Amino acid sequence: MTRARTVVTLTLVTLLILTVLAPAKAAAARWVKVGDLPGYPSSEQPAPAPEPSEPEEPAEPEAPQVPEEPKPAPNPQPTPSGKGKWVSVGELMNPPKQEPAPPAAPGDLPPIPSGLTSAEKQFLQYLNQERIAAGLQPLTVDMELVRLARLKAQDITKYNYNGHDSPTYGNPSYMARRAGVKFTRLGETIVKAGDPYKGHKLLMGSAAHRNILLSPNYTRVGIGVDYYNGRHNINGLVGVSLLAD
Repeated sequence: MTRARTVVTLTLVTLLILTVLAPAKAAAARWVKVGDLPGYPSSEQPAPAPEPSEPEEPAEPEAPQVPEEPKPAPNPQPTPSGKGKWVSVGELMNPPKQEPAPPAAPGDLPPIPSGLTSAEKQFLQYLNQERIAAGLQPLTVDMELVRLARLKAQDITKYNYNGHDSPTYGNPSYMARRAGVKFTRLGETIVKAGDPYKGHKLLMGSAAHRNILLSPNYTRVGIGVDYYNGRHNINGLVGVSLLAD
């Protein structure tokens, strides 16, 4: 009886111990990776290095494309008329210089009309000699301009005024147009002097008058001379030159 109780007691004690130790063993029985334990190598192997692949053969370079030779542009021919005319850049940048007209030889002087007075002929000769010396063409006499120049000279000796606007005929352009003279440019010079030679020297000594008399724009001239003859207590002459293209 006593032995049986002892066996039962030992059995109960054993069961109690197993009951207490079971959770601890279960906790101790958790699985861990060996590589996680200190001192053990990891079970994961590093990924093998990629084997070097054979390099691809380089592609053959493409043959360079030979550019097509540019075809020369057709040389345009100038049109018969002035419209659409082709000129080179050099002609635009360096336009051809206008050569002055060759000076006239003494034999090239235009004939002097017989209708001019002696003083008027002298003024004309002095003027054309100056133009030839300057390399310009001499002026030809226009008798209609001579008539207007004489009227202007007579108007000046009558009213004794200075300037180009006449109280009778107006300005030179108005006077010429009323007379029916055709022109695009018109110039006038007036001088009061003792004789034609002195009058010519006075005109050439004035830059403004010289520029008119030696202008290449004019081709025709009319010269008129009238005298004071003591009117207004003045002696001497008035010489008027009208120049037109």
